[in-house]
Amino acid sequence: MFPIIQSPCVFEPLPNVNMFGFEQPVMTPVPKRRRGLGRCNRYNDGYMPSASLTSLRYTVDESPEGYTLWLSKKVPRGMIADAVNEQISHLKEESYRPAYHLVRDLWGNPYFVEEEADEESLLREALSKLDMKAINHKIARNLFQEYEIDLNHRGDQLTVSSRKDGITKSFEIGSCIEDIRVTGCKLDDKQEYAVLRIELIKSDECKGQSSDLTNLIQWSQSQAIKQRAEEEKEKEAEEVAAAEAKEKAKAQLLAELQAEAQAKREAEAKEKAEAELKAKLEAEAQAKREAETKKVEAELKARLEAEAQAKREDEAKREFEAQLRAKFEAEAARRERRRVQELLRREEEEKRFHEQELKERKAFLIEQQRAKRLRAERKASHSPKTVTININFGNEDSMHENEEHQLKRIQSPVLEDVDDEETERFNESLSRSPKGSSIIEDV
Repeated sequence: MFPIIQSPCVFEPLPNVNMFGFEQPVMTPVPKRRRGLGRCNRYNDGYMPSASLTSLRYTVDESPEGYTLWLSKKVPRGMIADAVNEQISHLKEESYRPAYHLVRDLWGNPYFVEEEADEESLLREALSKLDMKAINHKIARNLFQEYEIDLNHRGDQLTVSSRKDGITKSFEIGSCIEDIRVTGCKLDDKQEYAVLRIELIKSDECKGQSSDLTNLIQWSQSQAIKQRAEEEKEKEAEEVAAAEAKEKAKAQLLAELQAEAQAKREAEAKEKAEAELKAKLEAEAQAKREAETKKVEAELKARLEAEAQAKREDEAKREFEAQLRAKFEAEAARRERRRVQELLRREEEEKRFHEQELKERKAFLIEQQRAKRLRAERKASHSPKTVTININFGNEDSMHENEEHQLKRIQSPVLEDVDDEETERFNESLSRSPKGSSIIEDV
């Protein structure tokens, strides 16, 4: 059981919810941010962002197209470490997923308590996602962020200035510069200097002409080298003088020690032996600690490289599987398109076949109707009817005889057909007329 005063409570007690009436709103715990130090390592006192840096190196290369100006600025001590620590802390915060478990106090009130995070796994995951190239680029951009590069209207003078660093440098250029381009901003291989690369493009009329800018830069560099050599020489002279003074004092001390008694000499010899032994033991312990540190660093580096290699192999495997899957899907889609096209083609052929069959049936029916009509017309033209009109009004017997005679005349068969040229011409023109019906065919 937890004590009452030091109860590990993170959230308020859960409300008493009526599960059947729903009179109170249901509340769920909201995940909070992880409690931890903002920095994974101790604070580095060597890096102070507010301190101004006044050292700036520059070199220039000339080409037929123009000049390449390299500005090198010293990276402040501890800046890279702080940037790496900040990025690791950010990655750890992104990778962290809080987990909670339910506990109850003495009175039965439920509380959610956050489980302790595995810092080692979070650090390992953050290191696997760390991008040093992006960090170096960001540091270089921050160091040259407030630098101003100005080219005068004549194009023969370039000025580089910085208020923060207190630097204002003007370059007198003998030729006309048409354009300025910043083509690079990064750290050098040793990560000691931030390098800014500036391309100076000559105008068309000044291309191929010589300039004194390179000579001026070389002269200034030689003067700086000469000054540094003189400073080093003075420093060496001071060190030699200090060594001589030290040797002189040591000789005086040795003379005083030789004047002392034999007992003191033995005691001093004993103390010296003890001091040497102690120094030797300390040196061995220091060497052992350094060896262990190097071993741990080598193991950590090997482990990180192995994890990076495994990650690259996993990514390559996933990419290969994705390509293979895309290839199979494309092949399946192509087969499906072919199948659909074949079905559409068959449906189109069947449709054309049914349409052709329907047209033929319609034409056949129309031809039958036309032939039937022609036969009826020919029969009507070749078998004329004789109508007898009786104008005599006699008795009923005579009328009855006339009716019988008329019926006999109508029902009598045709004995002969009379050839008529007009009828032949009509039948011939009717046979040459179209046999189909446009109205029926278009339906």
